[in-house]
Amino acid sequence: MNARLLTALLVGLVPAAAWVAACGGSSSRRPTADAVVGDTRPGPVDTVAPSDTLTTDTRPVPLDTAGGGDTTADTQGGGCDHQGWNPTGSTVAQISAGTEAGTWDSLFVDSYSDDVAVPYDLLGLEFYFGFGADDGPHTLTFTGENYADCAECLLIYAGCDDEFACERTFLASSGTLSVTENGGNGGDFTGTIDNVVLTEVTIDDASYESTVVPGGQRWCIPSYTFQAFIDLYSPR
Repeated sequence: MNARLLTALLVGLVPAAAWVAACGGSSSRRPTADAVVGDTRPGPVDTVAPSDTLTTDTRPVPLDTAGGGDTTADTQGGGCDHQGWNPTGSTVAQISAGTEAGTWDSLFVDSYSDDVAVPYDLLGLEFYFGFGADDGPHTLTFTGENYADCAECLLIYAGCDDEFACERTFLASSGTLSVTENGGNGGDFTGTIDNVVLTEVTIDDASYESTVVPGGQRWCIPSYTFQAFIDLYSPR
């Protein structure tokens, strides 16, 4: 296990209140059926039977909570402040079991720009099956969905330190996602994103509503392929 992923597992033991001080605000990935604070940067996890009821990985995110204004992604023209995604770090995937035997609650697939250097960036796919995410091969077009209710979300957390305090957050506003394989626990995940534009947003830590940052940055990715082994999420 590399040093950064080991740090993540240790950081996951910090009480939730400490994240507020570390990140300048309280926020997390959108909760699913059973939301608790779990691992912050997923590494290898314990494997248990799919029938076990588990909770999801709720990642604290240092996002501004200023509300108001436009709550949908800006799909109008404009240049790109960042181009492409060329990571040298790991890609990891974790799936969490649903409240009923044989069902899945969520799947997170995370690509790290670097496993050692700080700051780092994280490109993450988030699938919320309770919100209607497709669990098989399929193609999805991003059309400016809000983070509060997207079933399949694509984000970039940029300029992060090893306590996952990040400078900016980007949410996909256009482009396509093609999932070619989702093998579930113990299987493989493969998928490709094409012609994606991600817009800088803030996310309210209570409602999970995303708001486009006026004059914010854009991150454009012509194409990138995710490939990872899927572990079953297990809180520690």
